[in-house]
Amino acid sequence: MNNSIQMVVFRAEEGNYAVNIDRVERIIGYSKITAIPETSDYVLGMINYQDSILPIVDLSRRFYPGGTHHGEECKILVIALDGYKVGLLVDSVEEIASIDEERIETPSSVIEGISPEYITGLIKDGEDIIIYLNVDKIFQNEKEAELINIQEG
Repeated sequence: MNNSIQMVVFRAEEGNYAVNIDRVERIIGYSKITAIPETSDYVLGMINYQDSILPIVDLSRRFYPGGTHHGEECKILVIALDGYKVGLLVDSVEEIASIDEERIETPSSVIEGISPEYITGLIKDGEDIIIYLNVDKIFQNEKEAELINIQEG
């Protein structure tokens, strides 16, 4: 019997990505983001989420230099990390999918702009490839410290 993983599949900067649904607390619509001075360029700012501060990270900007568009169609994935939360701004949420583990392939080459340590695997989906992200690795070390400082004020 195949084991499957529930994933949230989304688009960011013309690519398809997925994260394990266990890490996604909620998917919320785009709302006004309050900028924070002297933060990394991919940290867009913060929003009020359940009476606390939620730092918002532009996933496209995190991986690819340059700006992205932010509009009403964007979504925020509230990701639960080790003791804190972060909002990932994505272009759109495509689906909640159940992916057989055997469909997840180890990346054989570097994906342009994305460090291999951030990728758990690749999933072939017809003509497309979905990049299965390791959210723990994306926000570790100094990146994690910056987000925790924002959340704690």
